[in-house]
Amino acid sequence: MLKNLTWLAAALLVLAGGGELAAQDAWPASSLVTNEIARGPGFYFAIWKLVLLIVVVWIWIKSADWVGRDTDEIGDAIGMPARIWNPIIVFVPLLGFLLAITIPIFFAGWATMLVLYAAPFAIYVVQRNGKVTSDKKVFTPDHLKHWVADFGKKKPKERVIKHAWQAGPPIEMVAVGPLQNENQHALIEARQSPGFVASKYLLNDAIVQRAERIMLEYTADGVAVRYQIDGVWVNATPKVDPKKPLDRPLGDAILTALKRLCHLKAQERRAKQEGKMRVDLEGS
Repeated sequence: MLKNLTWLAAALLVLAGGGELAAQDAWPASSLVTNEIARGPGFYFAIWKLVLLIVVVWIWIKSADWVGRDTDEIGDAIGMPARIWNPIIVFVPLLGFLLAITIPIFFAGWATMLVLYAAPFAIYVVQRNGKVTSDKKVFTPDHLKHWVADFGKKKPKERVIKHAWQAGPPIEMVAVGPLQNENQHALIEARQSPGFVASKYLLNDAIVQRAERIMLEYTADGVAVRYQIDGVWVNATPKVDPKKPLDRPLGDAILTALKRLCHLKAQERRAKQEGKMRVDLEGS
């Protein structure tokens, strides 16, 4: 009996609810009620803000490209290698860009990005100019004057000029010392030596032969070369010049170039001297 009464009550509730719903559906829609939301014309971007961001990003990209090419050319010679400066020039402004698009106050974010771009770039330029000769300095009054004068002019097609010291095997020799200016001067003077390219051939041959040491034994007419390989001294006949054999004048020129790179006295042939340099062959 209780079960039947429960089902009957449930049926009455459903019928009553259905009747109410039907009555509501039958009511006419009121003209005073509306669910529409006012819509504007759209396109709510601040164009001038986007332009300011794009300008800084464009300058940052151009600057990073220039620093990358500059460090590849002279970075190792002046102690400012690409492996250190390229990440700084790329990722520090990138942090500024992320802050610029997340800080609610636009000018605060934009100024932060500008500072994080300009600070590392300015530090690189100042340090670089302090380690190169005056003709290679950038963003100086003379440099800017020439740049403005040449702006808009069609430049002739540049020819790839290969210097004499770039001949020979892909050996990079770098002077090592506490003062970068002296290291650069030593490298420049060594490159001007007639034995610089020959010393590249000598070092390349020694490295290929797995030599641990190189000994140059000078006689009145020539130079004997010996390599220490696995602890054993062996005679070597490296080809240090494509056109002529290793004679005494060429051997003296090789010694002069190597001594200059190691900050040693080239004319001193009796007293013991010690120095060091760095030799890179294909990245090693």
